[in-house]
Amino acid sequence: MTTYPKFDDPMPAFTRAAGAAVTHHDDHGRIIGLAENVLHHGAGGGVDDTAAFQAAINAGHRVHVPTHPTGGNYIIKNKLTVTNTAGLYMTGDFNKGYGSVILCDSFPNTTTDLFELPATGFPQLQLEDLYFDHSTGNPPRDFYRQTVADSQGCNWRNLYVQNFGGYGFNAPVEIVAPRFTNCNFISCGAGGMYFALGNAVGIDHCRMAGNGGTADLEIAGGEGYTIDSPVFDGFAPGAANFSRLKTAGRGVTIINPYVEWTSVSASGTLRDIYFNGATNAALIGGVGQVTPGSFTGAGSLTAVEINNSTNVQLVNVPTADWGGGISPYDLKVIGSTGVIASTSSVAARVSVDVASEPYTEIYSFGRLLRSGQNISPVLSGRRRTAVVLGRSSSRTVVRRT
Repeated sequence: MTTYPKFDDPMPAFTRAAGAAVTHHDDHGRIIGLAENVLHHGAGGGVDDTAAFQAAINAGHRVHVPTHPTGGNYIIKNKLTVTNTAGLYMTGDFNKGYGSVILCDSFPNTTTDLFELPATGFPQLQLEDLYFDHSTGNPPRDFYRQTVADSQGCNWRNLYVQNFGGYGFNAPVEIVAPRFTNCNFISCGAGGMYFALGNAVGIDHCRMAGNGGTADLEIAGGEGYTIDSPVFDGFAPGAANFSRLKTAGRGVTIINPYVEWTSVSASGTLRDIYFNGATNAALIGGVGQVTPGSFTGAGSLTAVEINNSTNVQLVNVPTADWGGGISPYDLKVIGSTGVIASTSSVAARVSVDVASEPYTEIYSFGRLLRSGQNISPVLSGRRRTAVVLGRSSSRTVVRRT
């Protein structure tokens, strides 16, 4: 009969000492008994655990990072190179939150990433129940950067990544079928996540907050993204022209996003969900903004903007009450075709430019928006805008402003 370790089992029950006989433990589907314990390779000294982590990685492609024996933090000061062409499966303590914090401090420069996978084979980086942070000295650039197109993969679960200099996740080349579940990307300098060319990407219940750059989550290309229940909060002060989620991919489906803009100063054009060059995309529910305190800045705030995109559907999308008097819009449609939007709003604020007029339908509670009904009577700005009044048999009828 298989023995399942309990949450309060002593640590040796989860991992084996280096060179010890292999025992089998199945921890909710995770084979921990085969993992190399970083403590058995000398980690936990409180100064620099890089060599111990690297030794554990070199010894086997499964590595366990137990709770620090003194309650302190592990310290990594240089990149971790995965040597096994199968990749790396690194896990923390099940049922103990994220376990100990792994501080990535005093790196030799600001252009070194934390993890490096082999360039051959099809290595997978699987991470679970781990907490990575930075506190002093040079931070790593990216937590992880995809370096070889279509030959490296990721599967991350219950991960916390904070204060990295670049991205939490960065795929400047093609990546296929990565999965991210309950991951947090917080206060990373260039952004939370970036995909240049992703295919069959799954992002499930992940949180991004306080990131720099131009977006918390940016999709520049690829197809087949499913982003389910993302959370965007903790806006970084001083940001300009920032989007919480920006996408140009094909077949992107966003389900029930939650957005919170905290009391900060920002400028330029700020957006929740920004379809920019997207094709065959859908936004289902969500976009429920919570704005505690005051939001000040020069520019405009938009819940959803659809720009230069084709076949975009918004299904049962509530709208925001931004406040602050910063020219708010709930929905802007610019240079796009095939836009169909339904909202549960009773006061939708909509801007549709002239190029998009013949191809846009906007409904509230199942009814097509008409003059004086569920729509702002006045829209202004230098860009040519229009208020949706109704629809004839062939095109949307608008009043230009």
